[in-house]
Amino acid sequence: MSGKWDYGHMIIVGPRTRDGTAGHHVIIPLVRSNGTTVLVDRGFVSKDALEWFSKAPHIDEEVFVQGMLRVSQVRNSFTPDNHPEKGEWYWIDVDAMAEYAGGGKANVQPVFVEEIFGTWFICQTLFFLVLICAEGHAGEAAVRLKEGIPIGKCPVVEMRNSHMSYVVTW
Repeated sequence: MSGKWDYGHMIIVGPRTRDGTAGHHVIIPLVRSNGTTVLVDRGFVSKDALEWFSKAPHIDEEVFVQGMLRVSQVRNSFTPDNHPEKGEWYWIDVDAMAEYAGGGKANVQPVFVEEIFGTWFICQTLFFLVLICAEGHAGEAAVRLKEGIPIGKCPVVEMRNSHMSYVVTW
């Protein structure tokens, strides 16, 4: 999907960690060419680079984003409430984030996309083909971390696999 970033409604979620480094996830609305806006989790930014990233000059050009659709996270009893009015976001609440970014009046869709950081490839197994994503190169991740460039996630699709219980049952 493509569009332009709306940095004016950037959402910082955290704190989070990545390989022992403290930081946050950066969510930026993407205004698509058809006028609709979706929320994109650009990925992890270290705590040290977050202030720089927030104030850095941002590109105002069309960008292409590869990502996976995600749903709101389930908040557990240990996670604090989000306080959008204070800019405090601790967990992903897609509806509240879409409203914060302008809501229906600004044509912001309650759609959450997690940007991909990695490479796709197909693996042939004995019985079927498997689509696999290898996380981006560790060196590239280190450079991104140092320069304050968000590091997206490798997409993981979780599917229920009950084949073994079927075998045991029958």
